[in-house]
Amino acid sequence: MADFSISDAALTGFRVVRERPRAVAVWALIQLAFSIAASIILIGLGGPSLIRLQQAGPGAMMDPQAALGIFARLGPMYLALLVLSLLVSAILYAAMNRAVLTPGADRFGYVRLGIDEIRQFQLLVLATIVGLTAYLMLAVAAVLIGIALAGILKSPGPLPLALGAVPAVCVLVFLAVRLSLASAQTFAAGRVDLFGSWALTQGRFWPIFGAYAIAFAFGIVVALLGFLIVFGIVALVGGPATLSAGADMSSIAAFFTPGRIVETLLRALVAALVLPLLGTPAPAIYRRLTGSAAA
Repeated sequence: MADFSISDAALTGFRVVRERPRAVAVWALIQLAFSIAASIILIGLGGPSLIRLQQAGPGAMMDPQAALGIFARLGPMYLALLVLSLLVSAILYAAMNRAVLTPGADRFGYVRLGIDEIRQFQLLVLATIVGLTAYLMLAVAAVLIGIALAGILKSPGPLPLALGAVPAVCVLVFLAVRLSLASAQTFAAGRVDLFGSWALTQGRFWPIFGAYAIAFAFGIVVALLGFLIVFGIVALVGGPATLSAGADMSSIAAFFTPGRIVETLLRALVAALVLPLLGTPAPAIYRRLTGSAAA
């Protein structure tokens, strides 16, 4: 059975960024379009409710009826943002898989709008449903364990609940790693397959987890450095008040101040640099384990 190098898999994103700068530019444009569209949805569907929530302050959330009414009004906004996020993620997941599994197909920065993206979208919807179900079940289990520990330790404080959450977090991480090759497998096989990753990752949890941990650490470093640069440039363009002032969600024009326009552009570039660091190790591992590329 084929094996893989933890370090090679973890550093796949750096090689993609170095070798395909034009693709990174395309991904930055996609991230920019996503940010603009998300802001329009945020303001258009949720602006008035979010403004009222800001004006009401934290005390508004203490009234269950008022809180329920606020979230009911924000429901369409959350749903639209979720659908938009899944659509953009499907396009970018397919691009990451294409960059690793079919590196020669680099036209338009590996971005397409076709059947591969539809399959990735279907996979993400299925994964979201499964993930939310697992999360809710584990959250209930964590609370029950925390209550039991509070009785045993005779301590009603937050410590028992924190201890009860540890096993739940570990299970979620385990499930995420075991199912992490689903996107690459769906792309390569040409059919939606969420659980086929389970067999591929059997007995390889720790090496795969190690590769992801290294890639995640590098991604955090790049993101922090990038955002520090972004904040510095935004402060120069819009002044220090730009960083401390809250967003004006009364209209699109009020929201996109000169400082926020520059911030949105630079954040899109940083996101495009971090994206391959986090998104390419999984298809790299899949290619090594199967010895195959996409059809």
